[in-house]
Formats: sequence, C-alpha cells, structure tokens
Amino acid sequence: MRRHTAAAATLPLVAQGLLSLGQMTVTLAGTLALAPTAWGKLATILAVFFVAAAFVRGFGNLPLLVYLSGDRQGSRDARRAAMTVSCAVALPASLAPCIAGSALGMPLPGMLLGLALFPFVSYDTARAVEIAGGRWGRVVLADGSLMIALVVGCVIASFGRTDAAAVLASTMLVAYSLGTAALLRSGRAGTPWTVSQYLAAHRREMPFLALDQVLLALATTLTMVVIGVASGIADAGAFRTCLTLFAGPLQVLQAGLSPVIIRRLRRDAILTEGSELDRRARSLRLPFATVIGSLVASAAVGVVATAAATVVLPQLGIGKLDAAAPFITGACVLTSALWGASVITSFMRYRRSNMELMIVRMVVLVVSNAAMFVLIDGVGLATAAAVFVVSGIWAGSAAVHALTRWTKVARV
Repeated sequence: MRRHTAAAATLPLVAQGLLSLGQMTVTLAGTLALAPTAWGKLATILAVFFVAAAFVRGFGNLPLLVYLSGDRQGSRDARRAAMTVSCAVALPASLAPCIAGSALGMPLPGMLLGLALFPFVSYDTARAVEIAGGRWGRVVLADGSLMIALVVGCVIASFGRTDAAAVLASTMLVAYSLGTAALLRSGRAGTPWTVSQYLAAHRREMPFLALDQVLLALATTLTMVVIGVASGIADAGAFRTCLTLFAGPLQVLQAGLSPVIIRRLRRDAILTEGSELDRRARSLRLPFATVIGSLVASAAVGVVATAAATVVLPQLGIGKLDAAAPFITGACVLTSALWGASVITSFMRYRRSNMELMIVRMVVLVVSNAAMFVLIDGVGLATAAAVFVVSGIWAGSAAVHALTRWTKVARV
C-alpha cells in the first residue's frame, strides 16, 4: 500500500519532468547552436507555435482534464473523438507558425513547426486521456520515448553541420509523432464516443476554454514582444531561454501537480458539509496556498538560477547564457504567477461561467501588458523589474476575483 502511494505521488512528477526536460533540451540546443539573433527569431516562432497549440487544447486536452478527470472509462471512450476534433482545429491553427516563420526570414522552420502542430496536439490530447484516467505509468513511457527523440535531434542540431533551426523544428515533428504512437498503443476504448457526442457534451465550453488558453499563452508571448521592442530581438530570445531553461524546474513541479490539484478541486466542489462560510474558507485554502507557495518557491529558484548563470556556468565554459541572467528571477516569478492564475481559474470554473472567466483573463492580459509598456517606455523602469509588476497583476487579480465572485458550485 505504501509503495502504491509513493508511486502515485512520484509518477506525475516523473512524467511532467520528462516532458519539460524535452522542451528545456530544445531551448538549450537553440541557445548554444544558433547566434543570438537567429535564436531570438526561432524562439519567437516557437512562442507562436505554443499559442496555436494552446488554442487547440481548448477542444481536446482541457475538456478531458476538467470534466472527465477521474473517469477512467469515460476519458478513454472520448479519446478518438477528442483527437479528431483537435486535429481539425489544428488545420487552420497550423498556419500561424508558418506565417511567423516567413515574416522572420525562417520559412522552413516555420513550415516544419506548422506540420509539427498536428502530432503535438494529438500527443497532448492522447496524453490527457491517460492523465484523466490516472494511468501515469503509460504517460511516463510515452514521455520517455519523446525525450529520447528530442535529445537525439538536439545533439544533431548542436554538433552537426546542418541548419540547426530546421533540425530542431524537424526534431519536434518526429518526436511528438513517436510519442503519439506510443500513447495510442496503450489500449482501445470500450464504446468510443462519436464526434457529435463529444461536441454535444462540450461544445459550449470549448470556445471559452480555447480562448482562455490563448490569452494565458499570450501573456508570455506579449512579454517577449515588449522586451523585443524595447531591448532588441536578442533579449527576447534570452527571455525565452529563461522561461524554458531556468524556469524549467518550476514548470516540472507545477505541471506534475496540476492534474492532482484539478482532481482535488473537482472532488472538493462536490462536498456540501458545513455552512456556506465554512465551505468558502475550506475551498479557498488549497488554491490560495498553492499560489503563495509557488511564488515563494519561484523567487528562491530564480535567485539560485541567477547565481548559476552568472558564476557557475561561465566557469564551465558556458558563457552564452550570461545574457539571460537579468531576466531569470522575473521569468521564474512570472511562470508561477501564470500557473497560480490558472489554478484559481480551474477553481472558479466550477462556480462561474467560462465566459466570465475568459473576460477576466482578457482584461488582465490587456492591463498587465499596458502597464508593462508604460513602466518601461514611459517611466523608464528596468525591463526585469517590469516583469515583476506584470506577475503581481496576474496573481493578484486572480485572487481578488476568487474572493469577490465565489459562489456555490454550478457544474461538476
């Protein structure tokens, strides 16, 4: 029993660790193999890629995790329909990285990343099925195969006499295809849902979930854009390096905890014991503690990572990461603030309409980036300091919304 409990707690972190390490490997290879300006361009295309992927998540990944978490058979039955819908939505979304690549003078990497969106969203959706059903062992095996493919491709990009940007994009295309194949071998559905059944169950939520994810993904992308305009494209690439490489350990922990927290929030939402005031206090305890703890941890990780980038890594001959040092702590705190806002949004999703949550996200996105622009361009505040202000706006607004708009559960 004790071994089973330990495995249940460890496997989610292992799985998310492998997935995040794969992205960190791509970032490290791009930083070391490409010139700063070239990496800045590829990092911008990757940012567009992940915004497009975030949009598609609202049609496959999120409905499974939010509304079928803990339903082993139901999530498995919905897999085929969810993947079909995700790939259909990915068709127009795949044009975004292609357009970004052409605009930045990297048409081939942009086209390859556009093609990679299809296996990426397929993998993301199939993976959500296994997570919703608690089958973490299968997730670990699939993430392991993905990690191996990414490492091989990144080694070729770093040391081969090839177009490193194109090789990295091709690596993502191949790796996520292999990962999807590994997940699809994990079993068949008992009674598969049809696409019409899947859409009938979740079509009202899908547009709002998709837009909500896009707005959240745009938070980091627009921050990159502001930094690029204010300080140059090379600094935008450095900030991308911070988000993926130095904030990576935080992302590993946060991504591993997310499914567990969502399942706990869904379970707590069903509880009806006690007065309304008691239920409100108990229900707010977990999301608020999560946000505060993540912000404190992110500040500590940022300080340690900054020391490593400025002192330790140059001693090891890895001096190309020096440019990222000013943004490391801010990137870590912003990562935790956005994750904390996402946790509170998941908490409120059972209590308020998806339209309300999307509107709140949109307002916060506009206000935070407008504030950042004014602070940098008007006040003259350092860019790294402005990132902290943006982080505070994201975390604080989510907390205020939860406190002021808390109500009884409307849907589970």
